[in-house]
Amino acid sequence: MDVEAVVKPSGNLPRHKYRSRDEIEAEILQCTQKGAFRSHIKQHCSLNYSQLFTYITVLIEEGLLEERKINIGAKEHKNFITTEKGLRWLYLHQEMMTLK
Repeated sequence: MDVEAVVKPSGNLPRHKYRSRDEIEAEILQCTQKGAFRSHIKQHCSLNYSQLFTYITVLIEEGLLEERKINIGAKEHKNFITTEKGLRWLYLHQEMMTLK
């Protein structure tokens, strides 16, 4: 039996069906390199609000992501940006993925 035929997702499955925690964190860090709002991260990385909140919290605690407050008009919005440590982590993650 061909293992790849069994594991390989078909075209009608969601794009991000089988992602590891590291892959999701890498996607978030990639998305926030120049800064991004929660809604953009949520949509770009195909996460629900609960998942988004969990990952953002972990990444901030690990020092890989930074929260900045931006005033737009009278409202204050949270913007997230990848830190230098996060950029190094992202680079190392991408290097490891090329070894697979």
